Amino acid sequence: MAFNTFIKFTGPDMNAGSTSKGHEGWIEVLSWSHGFTQPTTPTRSHGGGATVEKAHHAPFNFQKILDSSTDDLLKACWSGKHIDKMEFVAYRSGGDTGASQMAVPYLKIELESCVITDYSLSGGPGDMPAENVSVNYAKVTYTYNGQDKMKGTVGADQPVSHDLTTNVVA
Repeated sequence: MAFNTFIKFTGPDMNAGSTSKGHEGWIEVLSWSHGFTQPTTPTRSHGGGATVEKAHHAPFNFQKILDSSTDDLLKACWSGKHIDKMEFVAYRSGGDTGASQMAVPYLKIELESCVITDYSLSGGPGDMPAENVSVNYAKVTYTYNGQDKMKGTVGADQPVSHDLTTNVVA
């Protein structure tokens, strides 16, 4: 199954080269990763759980081809400038036949109060230069949209968020 993924930074805006309908000026993502860990203790007692602290959030990492957003990403990383919001959207085909083959949003990730914490550039003979970017944040919201592949319909949004400054999970 094919996926199309895009990222948009706002506050300040970072315009990139996507010409995909609905995502003009967004960053086209080649690959991405994001993870979390919940520290625990190997010892247990009758009176409590095994967790020992707040969940650890890894930076949101993505890879993209060099484009017009590169200079803004470099400036943000070098200066430590805070970015208000990063939006990530993943699309997949809407169904097996006809009009339902249209791409539908499958996963949305919003990061708030972001900082570009890591940037690297790589390339090789015959390749376009690829950028690897890591983003740290104060709040994350994941929104999953269920889908009936046969009908091509999308279900209701299912958001979940974690505010790292207040440790509120909703």
